[in-house]
Amino acid sequence: MPQFLSLGRPSRFLSNNYESFFFQYFLPYLCNFAGCSLPSKNDYLQQVHTINAPCLTKMQQMYYEGCINSSKYTGDI
Repeated sequence: MPQFLSLGRPSRFLSNNYESFFFQYFLPYLCNFAGCSLPSKNDYLQQVHTINAPCLTKMQQMYYEGCINSSKYTGDI
C-alpha cells in the first residue's frame, strides 16, 4: 500500500510518547544492524524530527543508499 500520510511528531496524536517508545524498543536493534552506537536519549529526542539528525546519520545514509529512486543512490543531484 502506498504511503499517503506521514505524520510528524506522532506523539501529538497518541496517549503515550511514541518517540521514547521507539528509542527504547526499536532503535537499539536498528543501531546494531547499522553497526553504529545508540545515541543518548536526549540527543535522539532533540534531533529525531529534524531533516539532518547527526545522531542518525549512519542509518539515514544506509536508507538512502538502499532506495533506487534516491539521488543519493543514483548519484544524480
